[in-house]
Amino acid sequence: MKKILLKTAAVMSLLLALHATAQIQYSNEFWISTNATGNIYPSGGTLDNPLDGSTESNFTANVYALPPNSVIHLLPGLFKEYNYWGDPGPGWVKTGDKIIGSGIDVTIIQLDSTAHDGLGVLNNNSGSCQNVEISDLTADANSAPPSIGHPGVTIEGTENAIRRVKVINNYGIGETDGLALNNYTQPDSEGNIIEECVVSNYLGGSVDAINLGGGSPTNMISGIIRNNRVDFPPEEVASVFLINLCFAQNTLIEGNYFSGGNVQIHCDTGGFYNTIIAHNFFLNCLDGIAPQTVDANEDHITIAFNNISLLWTNNFSSVAFHFWGSPQSDIKIIGNTIQTSGSGSGDGAYIMNASDLTGLDFKDNSVESLLVSNQVALWTPYRYTNVVNANIDNNYDLYGNYLYELNVPTLGGVSVSSFGLSLISSAEASSALTNLGLPSNPANVVTNNETGVTLSGTFSGNGGGLTNLNASQLSSGRIPLAQLAYCIGTVRHAGAGSYILTNSVGCTITNGGYPPMIGVLFTTPANNPYYVVAGLGPIPYLTYTNGFTFAVSGTTPTNYCFVVFSP
Repeated sequence: MKKILLKTAAVMSLLLALHATAQIQYSNEFWISTNATGNIYPSGGTLDNPLDGSTESNFTANVYALPPNSVIHLLPGLFKEYNYWGDPGPGWVKTGDKIIGSGIDVTIIQLDSTAHDGLGVLNNNSGSCQNVEISDLTADANSAPPSIGHPGVTIEGTENAIRRVKVINNYGIGETDGLALNNYTQPDSEGNIIEECVVSNYLGGSVDAINLGGGSPTNMISGIIRNNRVDFPPEEVASVFLINLCFAQNTLIEGNYFSGGNVQIHCDTGGFYNTIIAHNFFLNCLDGIAPQTVDANEDHITIAFNNISLLWTNNFSSVAFHFWGSPQSDIKIIGNTIQTSGSGSGDGAYIMNASDLTGLDFKDNSVESLLVSNQVALWTPYRYTNVVNANIDNNYDLYGNYLYELNVPTLGGVSVSSFGLSLISSAEASSALTNLGLPSNPANVVTNNETGVTLSGTFSGNGGGLTNLNASQLSSGRIPLAQLAYCIGTVRHAGAGSYILTNSVGCTITNGGYPPMIGVLFTTPANNPYYVVAGLGPIPYLTYTNGFTFAVSGTTPTNYCFVVFSP
């Protein structure tokens, strides 16, 4: 009995201590309740005696009145808010504020549907904020289509964070943001993060579900977009971007789940640089990762280990990777799984559109065979223009089979045939070997057992060592010089139909089983070659040297090459 009394006394002491703590007003830390407490700042604000958020006017009055650098605890319930246009608006978030709800769908802030178009549920009321954090609540934009579109949470400045926030009932007029961290005034905004958030219940119009954007090349932004979920229906008409990156740099996009929309990662103005897009799900894509900017470059982008599922419809051409609009460089697409959902019969689903791109690595990806067989237009000028230093190799289908028809490896930075050096064209081989620091190969290469080969040009040597000469090919007086020439020189006219051998190398005709004959290869003024037998008949085996004289039958030639051959 004594032990029970002691324990009871200890519990009562703890409760009294907690009650006393709840009464304490910590500096710049406030609690707001949906209960009608009657407290308007500076009255109340403790956990035990919170500020009054029971009505739209009371809640709005309290949040606007609180000082900067406040920790604001929003207790469970639905808070209705009217965001003023003008003084003291348009927004009540201030530098250093920490606005903490009691959990997604537990604490809900709902914007009045008649509020001014373009005002958000939570946005800052100054030109720039720093060290703001908003977490653990639902922001109901409560838009009124088609005339009024409301953002969800939009904070401008640097080192700001949005964590575990859900945005619903977004309607877009001129690309309204769901969740946005922006920079329009800072020279450089860093340390921003949007993580573990949800954007859903899209009502239509042009929307950026998540926006990390700077205002210009002198107002860049960087940050992390991690472990978020955006679940929209596919949109073929309106501009619905699940992530919009403008003038963003040094950015990580990781572990997100994106479904639907029009373009899943986009950049409509300004490029993004030094960006890693890894370990995300891109589902029901119409366009997957599609910068498409027209006024800045995209450089140093790594797209790795994502799962991309293209929605192939009858009305829309789906593309997993879409790089066009301005010069781009150093794009690495590595280790992704790319497949389709749906089976449309329209323009089709494609792996990539690219133009004006220098330095592309597309390697180690798993690609659905349907997409590969649909790449008829992929490498044509329409789909793939002005792309240099591309390495497209080591890609496989979903079952681990090497994709010969897709892979185009490089040697020394020059693209060559996907089937390797055995089938590459002479031009590709020459360029590749030169880039590797090796001598160029001949323009045309003849290999064993080739047929139908015609040789032309200037030849040297005496043909020694040739074997397997085919006598059946010696027809119409046309003799394969490379096979039959034994002694070669030039001939000059000696007068009265007589010709004399000059510039001979001097060689002995050996017994080949048949008497040799004398022939003359000459060219007419039209430069057409003929073989003409000298008409001397079989001749003895002699050494034909300079000064050997003979006659030529037929048309008087203009240039001569003396040839002794045996059939």
